[in-house]
Amino acid sequence: MRIDTAVSFWKKDAPSPADEPLILHQDYLPQHLGFVLMEHGLTGVIAIQHAERNPSTPEWLTWMEECTEVLAVVALVTSDSLTFVPEWVTRFPKLKAVRTSLSALANDGQYRQKLIATLNSLDITLEIAVDQALPESCTEWFANAPRQRIVLLPKLTKGGDNGWLDIAFIRAWTNQHPNLWIKLDGLPNLTSTDTAESSWDDPEDAMLDASKAVTFVNQLLESQLTERLVWGSAWPALTAQFTFDEAIDILDTCLQGKPEVPKTNLLGANVVDAYGLSE
Repeated sequence: MRIDTAVSFWKKDAPSPADEPLILHQDYLPQHLGFVLMEHGLTGVIAIQHAERNPSTPEWLTWMEECTEVLAVVALVTSDSLTFVPEWVTRFPKLKAVRTSLSALANDGQYRQKLIATLNSLDITLEIAVDQALPESCTEWFANAPRQRIVLLPKLTKGGDNGWLDIAFIRAWTNQHPNLWIKLDGLPNLTSTDTAESSWDDPEDAMLDASKAVTFVNQLLESQLTERLVWGSAWPALTAQFTFDEAIDILDTCLQGKPEVPKTNLLGANVVDAYGLSE
């Protein structure tokens, strides 16, 4: 089983309106996936919801249930929508995870406690978008929910503070909480540009462009976190434009010269464990 854990479907029908310039310039639908999945030997994808609008979460989940290329989905959750999560899990079998931000958890203790209590009874994964430095207290948040699966999503950018994901801290956290993973769906942000033209035509250019991503992945692998990593293409993206083939190329470049096991785990065994999927 080989799975891409981060593919976005923005809308089901009409193109993006002119007043939403940041939304994808070309809508992307699940039926476009068939060929690229087959070409790269991928079993399917995990679909990510990026906004609680157009369509609404229930509408989006209904749509994803109909898509054979989608093996599982991750829905956004907020303090307002948290009460609906148990209903969603019952109605939509593909719902395997919900996503929230680290800042929301860190700044709203009541929401954090309610979210953890809700998920503890549902056996679904919590994705946490790392949008600030990890507070030391986060290692204690799940003390009463030791079986809770957690996937951290570092926000990786060329000019950003990628130190938000302190690898030594993550290592210490995984020693305390065995159900913690890191999703590498930000690698294209370290390698591609904001221009529409691809810079991946020349393999030598690709190696140069991917240097920051290679460094980051090497740090994770050298920290013996191989079994804690999952990969997502993060495609299509809002700003940095790249093809699915280029997303795969970035991963291959980062793992060049590495044993086959890390790549196999990134796309397979780790994903199954992190999202509670059936083999």
